[in-house]
This record gives sequence, C-alpha cells and structure tokens, in this order.
Amino acid sequence: MKGGFGTFFGLSLLSGVGIALGLVVLIIPGIVVFVRWAPIYGFGLVDGDGVSAAFEKSWRLTGDHFVAILIAIAVPVAMYLAGFAILFFNFDAMGMIDLIPSAIANLLLALGGASVGAIGIAVYSLVRDNTAELTEVFE
Repeated sequence: MKGGFGTFFGLSLLSGVGIALGLVVLIIPGIVVFVRWAPIYGFGLVDGDGVSAAFEKSWRLTGDHFVAILIAIAVPVAMYLAGFAILFFNFDAMGMIDLIPSAIANLLLALGGASVGAIGIAVYSLVRDNTAELTEVFE
C-alpha cells in the first residue's frame, strides 16, 4: 500500500463530510457524490495518488458507470436504512432495546458497511488504468 494514515484520514474526513452535506442539503447530490467517490480509497491508498488526486480520478473514471455503481450500492444502503429503522422503532420509554432487534440491526449495519467497502474495491478494480501492468507483461 502506497498511501499512509494521513491519506486515509484525509479521504475519510473529506468524503464523509461531503457525502453527509450532500445528503443533508438535498438527497440527490449526496447520492451522486457517494456513487462517484465509491473507489476513492483505492486511488488514494493503493495508487498513492494523494487526497486531491484521488478525488479527481475517482470522479473522472466513474462517470460512465454511474448507474451500475448506483444499483450496486443500493443494497448496502437499504441494509443501513433497515438497520437504523429497526433501532429507531424498537426503543422503549427508557431508551432500551431488546436483544433480538438490536442484534439484527447491528448485523445489518455491519454487513452494509462491509458491502460498501467491497463495492468500492470492486469499482476501483474495474475502473483503474492498468495498462502499465499489461505493458510490463508483454515487454
């Protein structure tokens, strides 16, 4: 891995704030940013491009694949929403939640997070420019 903790921290902070602001201001910009920045960690950490270059490269290379990425990310987002809904609607007057709803909600949230990460890796693998690696094989 070429990127370090600073790159990871910068990508996490800036992408998290950007997606959250996009979702709070209007839902559509948050969804667009979430989809277009799906492979950002691959560009920043694996390619070692740095924070600003990772944002730019991720935005540029995901444009043609927007709908496919959106469909893929819809399932983990649905898991997140279902997990939060279970938590929200199962609290009692004391703020307690039973074990079974809590376990199901936490499982949905964990699986949603892992799925978003896996989709980000898959998108990075599909959109990155690996022509230099192919050239090395045949030279």
